[in-house]
Amino acid sequence: MIDPKHIHALSTIVGEDNIYSDKAHLLAYSYDATRERFEPDAVLFPRHEQDVSDILRYCNEHNIVIVPRGAGSGFTGGALPSRGGIVLAFEKHMNKILEIDMQNMVAVVQPGVINMDLQRAVEEVGLFYPPDPASQDYSTIGGNVSENAGGMRAAKYGITKDYVMAIRAVLPNGDVIKAGKRTIKDVAGYNIAGILIASEGTLAVTTEITLKLIAKPKMTNTAMGVFPTVKEAMEAVYKTMASGVTPVAMEFLDNLTIRAVEQTFQKGLPTDAGAILVTDVDGNLEPDLDFQLSQIEKVFRENGCSDFVIAKDKAESADLWFARRNARSTRTSPSRARRCRNCSRSSTPSPTNTASTFPASATPVTATSTPTSWSTAGTPNRLRSATRRSKRSSRQPSTWAGPSAASTASAWPRPRTWAWPLRPRR
Repeated sequence: MIDPKHIHALSTIVGEDNIYSDKAHLLAYSYDATRERFEPDAVLFPRHEQDVSDILRYCNEHNIVIVPRGAGSGFTGGALPSRGGIVLAFEKHMNKILEIDMQNMVAVVQPGVINMDLQRAVEEVGLFYPPDPASQDYSTIGGNVSENAGGMRAAKYGITKDYVMAIRAVLPNGDVIKAGKRTIKDVAGYNIAGILIASEGTLAVTTEITLKLIAKPKMTNTAMGVFPTVKEAMEAVYKTMASGVTPVAMEFLDNLTIRAVEQTFQKGLPTDAGAILVTDVDGNLEPDLDFQLSQIEKVFRENGCSDFVIAKDKAESADLWFARRNARSTRTSPSRARRCRNCSRSSTPSPTNTASTFPASATPVTATSTPTSWSTAGTPNRLRSATRRSKRSSRQPSTWAGPSAASTASAWPRPRTWAWPLRPRR
């Protein structure tokens, strides 16, 4: 518990309207998408970079833990105050698009800007910011950078790190640094910006981000392939990439996830399919889109695709992507509900084929079910993940419906013997 004198001192920095230690705020900022809960001791809303610098300097001098937070949409635990302390929240004040430079094709934003708000703003002037994580409607750019968020369009356009040109950040002692440049060619010196990306707030607190923009393609279209098995769907993925066509996105849902999404949202998905692939293509000419879709359909059908559906309009396209983006809000199996597969294209059939071992009788557990709770609270994320894998290996997948009472009977202690920035990566 933080001494009240520190709360008073911090209130003189940010003002009484920007520091809260009441129960409502502590609960609201105690969890992220992992559904783990750790209450902070206070929540601060810095107004500008100088506030961030003053807060970090004070907390560093008094050994107070700090956890920077975007929208709390991540699955790694990076925004969880697992040792209490201060949560720095940026959505109240530091949420502005500072500049959209059309000549140099860059945008300068504060960390609290919502990803989708930036996409819409740059598209109004004919530009394009490709990274589109599933949480794009509410996740912040600062959080995307801290987690190196990916997105559906990563297959063609890459992920967040590919668009970060420069970062302003505050170090633990309160010093402000700028890493990177707003130029395409930046080869001098250490790649400090690259180190800060994906650091989950353990190295510095980001206060300003310069992002690369590209020209927006004039046309796009969506298609869905239906496959009898996971293995055939995965074979189609890397063979499509090798065919000379690079789709904007190609996303996968297995049968258990399909049924969970359909049970929750009723989008008309084929619940008898072993797997589906949803893909996007874009370009500037209609014949180019037609060629890409015909080539993808050819590869899909050569690999067992039983039905290939091309969206007739934007509404159908939105429905297909709605299913994929909201798969994370359904509770399917603990082995796939919270993670993405990170492996080479050619090896995708092997690890994902285990998904097809879930029988048709397996019951999807929807988002209305009781949230999962684990007995590894307060431990670093890697250790929590390893413990979860161990727990999962002992379960029968066909009967999984949440953790057993034994797995939630005890909780790990919450040590508070260290202070940021010395906290381990979560």
